[in-house]
Order: sequence, then C-alpha cells, then structure tokens
Amino acid sequence: LMVKSAGSWNEVMIRSLKGKVEFWLNGKKVVHFEMFGDKWKEMIANSKFKNMSEDFGTFKKGHIILQDHGDGVAFRNVKIRSL
Repeated sequence: LMVKSAGSWNEVMIRSLKGKVEFWLNGKKVVHFEMFGDKWKEMIANSKFKNMSEDFGTFKKGHIILQDHGDGVAFRNVKIRSL
C-alpha cells in the first residue's frame, strides 16, 4: 500500500509538461496520461465529468482545485513551479 496511514502526511507530485501528465505518490509514479488528444476526450466522455461545460478539460492554463471526497483532509506546502 503506497498511501500512508491516517495521521501521516503523503507526498504528492504532479508533473504536467506539454499535455503529458505524471502523478507520483510517496516517491512512486502511480499514473501517467496524455491530455488533449482523442483518448483524453474519450476518458472525459466516459467519466463523471461528462456533463460539465463543453470546454471541460481543454484549458492549457488556469486555476487548480484541491479536492476531498467527504473525509477530513489537510494540505500543506503546496507549491507550483514552471517547468
């Protein structure tokens, strides 16, 4: 199990460069995908986000959102850097 137990901090890094995205959890790459192509559009169409605005998932610049799934959550040391 890569996720640390309750009360411990997990370390996450998300790297996005020219549409190629990697998600790292506690030093291990767990997900990678490419945005903006046909497969990306298909993934959105088959997701819970399919009824969002027409341009959902198409912006290359903008804001980020930190989310939870109904449980207690805390964030610390959030940093955004240009690559």
